[in-house]
Amino acid sequence: MFLEDKDLMDTVSFECLIQQNPIERLGILFNENEMRKFEVYDDKEGFVRNIATVDVAWGGGDHLSMPICSEYKNGDCPLIDVYFSTDGKEITIPEVVNKIIEHHITHCHFEANNGGDMYAEKVQEELRKLNVYWCNITWAKAPTNKSKLDRILASAGPIRGSEKSEYRLLIKKRTMIKGNKMYNDFLDFLFKFNQSLKMQGKQHDDAPDSLSSLFQNILGCKSTIGEVHSNYSRDELGI
Repeated sequence: MFLEDKDLMDTVSFECLIQQNPIERLGILFNENEMRKFEVYDDKEGFVRNIATVDVAWGGGDHLSMPICSEYKNGDCPLIDVYFSTDGKEITIPEVVNKIIEHHITHCHFEANNGGDMYAEKVQEELRKLNVYWCNITWAKAPTNKSKLDRILASAGPIRGSEKSEYRLLIKKRTMIKGNKMYNDFLDFLFKFNQSLKMQGKQHDDAPDSLSSLFQNILGCKSTIGEVHSNYSRDELGI
């Protein structure tokens, strides 16, 4: 019954009406109803590679967030799988390795902040033990001159699937992922993310931040700030 209700409404409505978890709708950056969706993406001739980014978590309720996308020549990037977990590194490192092998990911980028570089080196070490050398493991620290909100806003166009963007995210229809808790949780966190400054530091931004890393650090997307328009005024957003 709950899943049927969830299929009929957006994440914020479901949380407020069904889960009795009030969420501030004003300032929500990504609307599930406006996202590009797919069931099966079939373009074998246009396939380029499978890619992923990893935003490492070190407790505090944060998730290790690993969105996995296929890249196509036309710029479409369907989100084929997600690893999204609050477990410790002794559990997540083997699972990240398994995801890389399962999807034959050829480029996986890690955020190096707060020990993420050591995490990436451990993943690379485990892959080499399995004679897996075809995945390019890279890592870099997030720029200190930009906040997470700035980075997410810079990639809002590609994440929303804007036709003006060089690369565009597509997500699976909810009916296709009913048994996939991690994928569903990832989408829930993405669609609850609020761009209002008064919400910064009070919410988990692992899902949108890891997607912004994918578009910026692997696909090299340029900032879409100024091209993506908000439905709210600067005063309403507190900026």
